[in-house]
Amino acid sequence: MARRRRFRASKTNLYLAVMLIVLIGLASYPLVVGAVLACAVVAYGFKHLVRQRDQQRRRKALAWLQLHEVDTMDGRTFEYFVAELMASLGYTTEVTQASRDMGVDVIARKGSRRIAVQAKCYSSAVSGKAVGEALAGMPHYHCTECMVVTNSRFTSAAIRLAEPHPCTLVDRDGLARWLHQAQKSA
Repeated sequence: MARRRRFRASKTNLYLAVMLIVLIGLASYPLVVGAVLACAVVAYGFKHLVRQRDQQRRRKALAWLQLHEVDTMDGRTFEYFVAELMASLGYTTEVTQASRDMGVDVIARKGSRRIAVQAKCYSSAVSGKAVGEALAGMPHYHCTECMVVTNSRFTSAAIRLAEPHPCTLVDRDGLARWLHQAQKSA
C-alpha cells in the first residue's frame, strides 16, 4: 500500500511539473502549447474509449457465463471473476497481489464502504479459516468490513465465526444471484 502512495505522490509531482511547463509555454509559445494540449486531450479521450471497450467486453463475457463454468476456474481467475462481478454490481474493485495478500484477494468500495474480500473457489465447504483471514486482513487494507465469497458453501463454524463481526458470507446461491443480477444489467 505504501508503494501506491509514493506513486501517487510522484504522479502528482509530475502533473505539477507538466502544468508549470504548460504555463511557461503559454507565455512564450502559444501554438506549440496548443498543439501539446490538443494531443493530451486526444490521448485522454483514446484512453477513456479503450477503458469503456474493455468494460463492455468483460460485461459481455459475464453475460454468457454459467455457474458450472465458475467451478472450473483456478483460484486466481476466480479472484478476478469476483472483482469483475462486483464491479458490474456497482463496486469499485482492486485485486490484491497474488502472494502475501494478508488474506484479502479483492478490495471493494461502494460509497463509504470499504470491503476486504476473500475469494475461495472450492469444491468442498469453506471453513472458518477463510473468515479469520478476511477479518485479520481488514485493518491492513483499512477496510470497515469483510466478505468471503465462494462457489461452494460454508461450514457451520465459518457461519458462527462471521456472525458477530462485520463479515458477509456469499455462498453458491448468493454468487448465482450476483451473476444473475450482472447478466440482467449487461
